[in-house]
Amino acid sequence: MKKVKIALSLALAAFTLCHTNGQSQNEKPNLVFVFSDQHSYDMLGSYGNKDIITPNLDAFAAEGVRFNNCVSTAPVCTPYRGMLLSGQHPLRNGALMNDFRMEAGNGDYFAEVMRDSGYACGYFGKWHLYGGNRNRPIPEGPYRYGFDAKFLSNNCTLLYDEERSYYWDEDGNKQLFGVWEPDGQTKQAMQFLEDNANKPFAMFLSWHPPHNWGQAHEGYDAPAEFLNLYNPDKLTLRPNVEDTPEIRRMYQGHMAMITNLDQNFGQLMQKLRELELEENTIVVFTSDHGDLLMSYGLGHKTFPEALSSRVPLLMRWPGKLNPRESNLLFGTLDFMPTLLSMMELDIPARNQGRNLVDAIYNEQDDAV
Repeated sequence: MKKVKIALSLALAAFTLCHTNGQSQNEKPNLVFVFSDQHSYDMLGSYGNKDIITPNLDAFAAEGVRFNNCVSTAPVCTPYRGMLLSGQHPLRNGALMNDFRMEAGNGDYFAEVMRDSGYACGYFGKWHLYGGNRNRPIPEGPYRYGFDAKFLSNNCTLLYDEERSYYWDEDGNKQLFGVWEPDGQTKQAMQFLEDNANKPFAMFLSWHPPHNWGQAHEGYDAPAEFLNLYNPDKLTLRPNVEDTPEIRRMYQGHMAMITNLDQNFGQLMQKLRELELEENTIVVFTSDHGDLLMSYGLGHKTFPEALSSRVPLLMRWPGKLNPRESNLLFGTLDFMPTLLSMMELDIPARNQGRNLVDAIYNEQDDAV
């Protein structure tokens, strides 16, 4: 009987140890990948902007690696998203321009690799990879590219307000959020974390703001509580933009949308803490491309200027990544091989990016 009791005690102790913090200690790390849309590197406090209010993202930056030189290899929505999720250049994956459909991955794409390695893969928010008509759901199957555990998206819409923002549910029905779009998407993402806390997961959250939208105020608008945080007359404009009331209102709306995203990011990180998942989760924050905000009189994006192609990149993994500032050159195609390597997953032979994991771990910012 004593041997049986000892065996049971050891088994119970092992079970308790293996399930501390909501998951097995031997499981591979989770991934939370958050990205905004049309958000330049200079529009965060942690990158030196003294006007913008981003306390949650700034605190997060201090806890991980802040990359100074993250480049959107193709600063347009669809080509960027195609490269991010396929690990391949647009000429190979087919996502050449906005509203071109990306080719099926046949197991070689980012989420497909994670899914096939036992990860629950969820996607929430803007998609913009199905091509053609934007106002339709993305059907189950190969054109979700591995995000098979949960997929709630509006494909691509420019309606963020609580009266009109929507998503397609899992039955292909359009559902109104009833709240500001990023607020609703963040709640969906937090529910996914709760539902998958006891298994390996990879969750991508794609916010559409601070991309311009709608008609009013040149498309840069936000809920009043965030707009009221900024006095347009006191904002510091970029030195390469004309100083007009219209431009100042554009800056106000753009910054207000970012502050809302910051609040949502803080809620998402709090959910990770509540679920005791923080230590075993790689968290990434970045954007698909920047916004010129009429700098040089050029418009918004697609141009090679840094304000269009240089984006923020913050990466945290407690105990694995030393908090620091990095000057490593990081491109869009580098996300998939680098993060898969961190997760100890195989990198498909067709991948065209660089695996920068050793450079990041060893703090070798001059790696090529």
